[in-house]
Amino acid sequence: VPYGQQRSRIDWLLDDQNAPACYLEVKSVTTSLESGVGLFPDAVSQRALKHLKELRDCVVHGGARGVLLFCVQRPDIHVVHPADAIDPAYGRLLRDVMREGVEVLAYGVEPTRTGLLWGPRIGVHYP
Repeated sequence: VPYGQQRSRIDWLLDDQNAPACYLEVKSVTTSLESGVGLFPDAVSQRALKHLKELRDCVVHGGARGVLLFCVQRPDIHVVHPADAIDPAYGRLLRDVMREGVEVLAYGVEPTRTGLLWGPRIGVHYP
């Protein structure tokens, strides 16, 4: 369902009568450095920027909860960083929306034939 000023399509809207709505955007992390650092995005992405703006607007103007979830699909990744060398605008905006209340989480996942197996929580670091 389109939502927000940018008319994005949210991945998940979690709604509970006893809590503010939670807008959840899911991104896959598949790019890695040799040091176990996962990077997002793997290419310049206007769409990913739009999603960050929408999440921020939901938090700042809508009183909702905004969550960005990185699904890390490689077992050699132990921490996720913004790929500033690939898309510096995304890295800057990500840091801004985090300061404005958007939550950022990362979990290891293993794709299977029937779905995803959830693994451990992975650190998110934005130096």
